[in-house]
Amino acid sequence: MTDTDVDRPPPRPTAGRPTVGNRVVLALLRSPLRRVVGRRVCALRYTGRLSGATVTLPVQYVRRPGGLVVLAGRGGGKRWWRNFAPSEPVAVWLDGRWHDGVGAVLVGEERVAALADYVRVVSQVDAATDDPVVGIRLPG
Repeated sequence: MTDTDVDRPPPRPTAGRPTVGNRVVLALLRSPLRRVVGRRVCALRYTGRLSGATVTLPVQYVRRPGGLVVLAGRGGGKRWWRNFAPSEPVAVWLDGRWHDGVGAVLVGEERVAALADYVRVVSQVDAATDDPVVGIRLPG
């Protein structure tokens, strides 16, 4: 992710087989109607560890000091979060621009604390979920 990419909106998904729903959400994030998808939806852009392809997908997030927390709901059936074990660079489309960061699958006490922060904001999530939790550190 380069500085020249900072102001470009999320591209259309190009890797894998993005769902129609993901394509619609990414298009809304690029548009003046971005509030339609909610205040806690952003796009992640990363390079797949195995494929080497650039992947862009929408996720729900919660802000916390130093970055974001993303819950990979029903994570057993998803693969995207595995790209962040142990940790990998990621760009986040947030507040109308790209931010470079580092994403990592959280474990142990770090996961417990991040999940508690997530559940405080997204109350419909079960605090006892075993779904993967990804922490994204953002500078600034």
